[in-house]
Amino acid sequence: MRARIIKKYFSIIFAVILGSTLCLGTVLLLLSSQYYIANKKTAMTESFSVIEQETNRKLRMGFLGDNELQRFYNQYSMVAKGDIFLADSEGRIVSSSVVGNKYSFGNVGKNSLQLFSEKPSYAFGNLDGLYDNDHHIIGEKINFGGENYYLFFCLPNYGQSEYVNEIMTVFNLAAVIVMA
Repeated sequence: MRARIIKKYFSIIFAVILGSTLCLGTVLLLLSSQYYIANKKTAMTESFSVIEQETNRKLRMGFLGDNELQRFYNQYSMVAKGDIFLADSEGRIVSSSVVGNKYSFGNVGKNSLQLFSEKPSYAFGNLDGLYDNDHHIIGEKINFGGENYYLFFCLPNYGQSEYVNEIMTVFNLAAVIVMA
C-alpha cells in the first residue's frame, strides 16, 4: 500500500515537473522570438532614419536617378546587410542598393505601397512578390517635387531561427539537468 502511494506521488510530481518544463519552454520560445523581432525593428528604425535623411538630402541636391544616390545605398546596404530602394508611385524601382538589375522581374505591388504612409511603417512580407521569401521591411512614402516616392529598407529573415535554436539549446540543457 505504502509503495503504491509513493509511486503515485512520484508519478504526479514527475508529471507536474514535466508539464511545467514544457510550459516554460513554450513561454521562453515565444518571448525570445518576440524579443528578436523587437530588436530587429528597433535597429531597422534607427537605420531607416539615417537612410531617409540622406535620401532627402540627396534628392534636394538633384541626385534622383543619379549614381550618387545608388552609391550611398550600396555603402549603407553592405554594412546593414539589407536592401535599400526607392520606388515611384507606380512601384517602379528608381534607385536601389542592388548592383545589377535584381528587381527587373517586377515592381513593388500596389497593395504593398498602400501599407506605407508619411511616417515609417514596419511590415513582414515579400512586397507582393518582389522577393522570393519574407523580409522585415520598413518603408515610408516621401514627397519630392510634387511626386510621391516610397523608400524601403528590407532585411532578410535569416538569423531568427538560429537565435531561437540557441536559446532553446540552453533551455533543453537546463531542463535535462533539472530532470536528472
